[in-house]
Amino acid sequence: MKEVTVKELADIIGISSRRVQQLVTDGVFLKAKRGAYPVAENVQAYIDFMIRSKQEELNSIDHEELRLKRAQADMAEHKLAVAQGRYGEMEVMHEKYRDRVLNMREKLLRLPRRLSLIKLPHEPREKEIIYRREMNDALTELAKSEENEGREE
Repeated sequence: MKEVTVKELADIIGISSRRVQQLVTDGVFLKAKRGAYPVAENVQAYIDFMIRSKQEELNSIDHEELRLKRAQADMAEHKLAVAQGRYGEMEVMHEKYRDRVLNMREKLLRLPRRLSLIKLPHEPREKEIIYRREMNDALTELAKSEENEGREE
């Protein structure tokens, strides 16, 4: 069983030394003795940790997509009811507001997935720039969709 330092383990796995220390604190990594970490066990532990994290993320996304589909089905039923004259003007306004909120929610829920596809730099300032750009793109999409709704009315 080969043992390495925090820095060596971080370099092998491709994360920072600080992240290695956090994962030790969280109980993900094993520590053989002070300043020594078993390589094989910790590499496997990191792989298992990443697999669990991605599975939890995908389950969360699947749950949100299911909720979105249910909301869209509810909206379709409501639109049919409005078209058939079962609701008054107040309900129409409520529906338009709800559509915009759900659209905004959908765009914001897509951000983590979009960001996960981008290889992020290690520098916090560069990460912030990417996060801001993606957030601005989402807000621009929302503004365009609201403009298009305004034209349709």
